[in-house]
Amino acid sequence: MEITYTLLFLPIIFCIPIFFGNAKIRYYSSLLLTLYISIISSIPAFDIFLNHTNTFTASIYSTEITIDGLSAFFILVTNFTMLTGMLFSNGYLEPYIKRKKPAVIALHYGSYILLHLSMLLVLVFRNGFAFLVAWELMAVASFLLILFEGEILKTLKTAVNYLIQMHIG
Repeated sequence: MEITYTLLFLPIIFCIPIFFGNAKIRYYSSLLLTLYISIISSIPAFDIFLNHTNTFTASIYSTEITIDGLSAFFILVTNFTMLTGMLFSNGYLEPYIKRKKPAVIALHYGSYILLHLSMLLVLVFRNGFAFLVAWELMAVASFLLILFEGEILKTLKTAVNYLIQMHIG
């Protein structure tokens, strides 16, 4: 099954307001994108459980993705966690919105979306090279999320330590 280009490029349209809108638009665009990613990736995962299908296989360009029972379970867990995290972020980031530059908030939301996508790709890629690319995207996105309070020296050291450990092993 070839995944349609619309499913892949629609998130790009949702990303535009994250980087160019005001604080409320950034949050709601991020929430909408997280919800979209969660729904699109949960459909085949639920299909595996409800219809007792062994696997779901599709291809993104020439890279094959496969969802089996274990992947489906972790896709649902990842989607639930990322969706609830995005809902929680509205209250959590409120004091930061007043103190931090809009570009920093936009980078935070963009990194969150990238982390969500890369975590899902790590779960479904069966190609070694594609898996490593998704893993690197996940490492960079989580590094940027840790670096959100990079003006604090301890946080900066923690972020750099994390990035080094993610690449060492």
